[in-house]
Amino acid sequence: NQARFSIEEAQEVLFWIEHATNMQFDKDPSTFETAQDVADALKDGTQLCV
Repeated sequence: NQARFSIEEAQEVLFWIEHATNMQFDKDPSTFETAQDVADALKDGTQLCV
């Protein structure tokens, strides 16, 4: 639900993923503006399967 989405919370999670996996996303999460940006960063599963 788009009304519940918080870019600030999503960015916090993405930064945590980077820290926990020691892998950087291709694009800096601080530049993300939409839920689609976040989905695009996670869609291939690479960051989540480490």
